Amino acid sequence: MIYFRGVVTYCVCLLLASSLALAVPAEADLRSPQDVMLGADNGSGSVGLPAGTRVKLLKQTEQGWQVSCYSLEFVVPTSELEFVKLRPQLDVVQPRPVRQQSSTIREPSKADWPDLRRGVEVEVELKGVIKSSRHKVRDNVMCYSLSTFHGYKFELPRLGRNTVEGVSLDGFDDTPATVKLRVVTHATGDLRNAEVVMLLGVEKLDDEEARKLLAFSEERQVAELQRIYNPTPNALPYAGTWGVRLALPSEKNGIKDVEQFDANTLAKQLAELKTANHVILNITQPSGPCYFTGPHPELEKILKTRDYFSGAEYPDRGSFSRRDVIGEALDAVRATGKKTIVYFASEGFHSDLVKEELQDVWFEYIESLGMAHYEAVGELILKHYAERYGTKIDGWWFDGAGGLRTPGQRQAWRDIVLAANPKAIVAFNRMAGPPFKSSAQCDYFGGHPTPRSRHKFWEPINLPMITAIEASPWMNCSGEPVGDPNKSTLGHVFMGLQDRWTLGKCAFPPDQAIEWTTRVISAGGMYTWAAPRAGSTIADKQFQLLKKIDKAVEGLRNSQK
Repeated sequence: MIYFRGVVTYCVCLLLASSLALAVPAEADLRSPQDVMLGADNGSGSVGLPAGTRVKLLKQTEQGWQVSCYSLEFVVPTSELEFVKLRPQLDVVQPRPVRQQSSTIREPSKADWPDLRRGVEVEVELKGVIKSSRHKVRDNVMCYSLSTFHGYKFELPRLGRNTVEGVSLDGFDDTPATVKLRVVTHATGDLRNAEVVMLLGVEKLDDEEARKLLAFSEERQVAELQRIYNPTPNALPYAGTWGVRLALPSEKNGIKDVEQFDANTLAKQLAELKTANHVILNITQPSGPCYFTGPHPELEKILKTRDYFSGAEYPDRGSFSRRDVIGEALDAVRATGKKTIVYFASEGFHSDLVKEELQDVWFEYIESLGMAHYEAVGELILKHYAERYGTKIDGWWFDGAGGLRTPGQRQAWRDIVLAANPKAIVAFNRMAGPPFKSSAQCDYFGGHPTPRSRHKFWEPINLPMITAIEASPWMNCSGEPVGDPNKSTLGHVFMGLQDRWTLGKCAFPPDQAIEWTTRVISAGGMYTWAAPRAGSTIADKQFQLLKKIDKAVEGLRNSQK
């Protein structure tokens, strides 16, 4: 594919996707800036929403349309709205026009600018707060970043490099400003996934505009933490439970490993862990988001991944396994009475493991559908597997979810999996280590401990995860105890029994593993232990420790009767 490196200029406005199924257009863009007055519940004052802001239509009134935007509801005259038609259902065979994609970017003059495409340089004008910090190694060097009012973050050039002559960031620390940048996007439709090429200009905002935009930013951050649903019906059955995580083979491991795997042998072993409630298996390879443990004939026909992943060591290898390994495993585990949560890495074909030529094919295809990268991963890949396995999947653990930066993006994925199984639980892993952190679209915490590259799972730095759940297994998005399941997320601890997630010798101190598990279960939290696979089963040393944990939990429950 050939990319044209053009330069266009536009202002960044809010990108909001609608999930309303109305007979009228479900969304509209504001034609001119709106001052939204806040009600008594939100304090006094106003928030300025720029032209081009996407709003959801609620109902028509005599004064105009009642709309919502980031938890705010207000009325806008019909003349001040530019209606956006509800996008059609995705059809993989028949591409939809680019103009019908769910996210649009508009400049205040209402001119349409070309959509962001991978590998294209664009000039952007962003408004936010400039921050400075000392270089980690060179103490005399200052580093600058821009945190925009809409939630983007960009590292800015330093020492005058990649900066237009005469432009300087001196004196701009902690200052609201307008910054002009030339950036190159690395993923179609995603300004956040962009690299700064040149700093073109910087100008301080006037006090009035800065006040309005800071207020808007605060409202946006508060709104992102507001849960719009009650997670209790889905998460409550997992309170006071534990389980196991195991990585199924994909074709990244080689065709032979896939062919030799026996799901029934694994299920027989799991059945020995009588008190274990669930197992986390993988649809994507844990260290390879472009490898999948189940088939996807439609997308393989389009991408022809075997042309790029096959080689002398692994002939006829592709992204999508021809054998339905995950499907067989789901059936086998269900026969044991245990639940299955699936691990899904979010990056898809925008990964270092994917050759540039295959990335070109992927981005060319999704651009023909008018789709941004993470939208396409959700609609073309996640949706396929969610619908294929339906209620056989009891929950999802989304890894690498930092790319899903907005509530709308995460909610779209949540909607996809809940359409296939309304009782499924969802976690977007975006933070690691204590204190617990989550987004409002999670039923349970990802539970990732402090990164193993810095500390072993069993080191004291991770103990606050245990004590936090003992304070309350139900917490808000910031990890603060709430106690009410109707307003919070279930505390979940997810650790390895070895010093790596899927490889290594069993090194977690047995007494400590038993103690931490029983403490979390007694408090009403959720625990999952990751163990390596040896053929079709859990590695022996780890399995022996899991049996000890199982026995301890059984004793705990008997004592509580």
